[in-house]
Amino acid sequence: GVTGVQTCALPIWMHTASRFLIIEGAFSNKGNAEKRIKELQNMEIDATISGQNGNGLYLVCTSTCGNNLTAIDKLRELKAKGIQSAWILKKH
Repeated sequence: GVTGVQTCALPIWMHTASRFLIIEGAFSNKGNAEKRIKELQNMEIDATISGQNGNGLYLVCTSTCGNNLTAIDKLRELKAKGIQSAWILKKH
């Protein structure tokens, strides 16, 4: 099933163009990124490739959010499932 998909309810004045992504890994080879996504999906963790970073690495993203506090909660949930390598990426 699809897990970890939530929208962030914020007061209208708090909405910004920034988004926070939970990144599980970065891969130089797109095939390796897709393989990791399948592994995560087998653990019932929804994931997708969210594009490439400035170094050309494919970023495997498990969730996105509009604010930092919710992103921290998402990161904690992921780490509780044993995914210790994840981090928060702020996109502008």
